[in-house]
Amino acid sequence: MNLLDEFYPPHAITDFHQGIYHEGKLWLTCTILNAIYIYDFSSWEVWYPLQSEGKVDSDINHFNSITIKNNKAYVLAHNFGESEVYCFDIDTKEFLHRITLGNYAHNVWFDDEENMWVCDSNNHSIINTKGEKVALVGFTRGVTIGQSAIYVGSSGLSERNNRKDVDSEVLVLEPDYQLRGQIPVNGYGQILDIQLLISK
Repeated sequence: MNLLDEFYPPHAITDFHQGIYHEGKLWLTCTILNAIYIYDFSSWEVWYPLQSEGKVDSDINHFNSITIKNNKAYVLAHNFGESEVYCFDIDTKEFLHRITLGNYAHNVWFDDEENMWVCDSNNHSIINTKGEKVALVGFTRGVTIGQSAIYVGSSGLSERNNRKDVDSEVLVLEPDYQLRGQIPVNGYGQILDIQLLISK
C-alpha cells in the first residue's frame, strides 16, 4: 500500500471517527465540533447538521457515523447515552426525520429488507429498527458488509486515556448475523471503524 496523495481540511478534524465516499465526495465525521466535513477534491465544506438548534462547535451530540442512501444522509448522534439517527436531504441539507436507536451507538447501515441497523455499543450488540438484536461481545464499533460476511469491531473496555492499549477483535458474522468466527487485533487499541479494501 503506497501513499498517493494527502488532503488538508481548513482545520483539524478532531476525534475523527468515520469517513465515507459518495459520488465524488468524502464525508467525514468530526465529533468534537458536532460537524461533518465534506470534500469534493477541490474545496471543503463544514456542515453542522443541527446548526438550527445552535448545536455547533462543541461535542454535544457526538456525530460519529454517516451513511448515504437514496439521496438521504443518515447521521448518527451518539448522544453519550440514548442515541438517534438524523435523516437529511444530501443536496439541501434539510432535516427530514430522526429515529431513536441504540445506546452509545456507532455505525448505520441497511439490510436487504431496508431495516436500519446500528452498533448498540454500550450493550455489546447490534440492533435494528425492526426490534431485532444480535448479542455479541465487547464494545461494538466499526462495521463493513462483505459479499459473504458481515464484519463487526469488538473492543475491550477502558478509560479514554488507555484505549490505545486494549485488545480488540473483528467478529465475522454470516449474512443472517450468526457468528462465524473472530479475528484477533491485539496490541492496537480499540477499533473505530472497519473498511474493506478491494484491489483492482
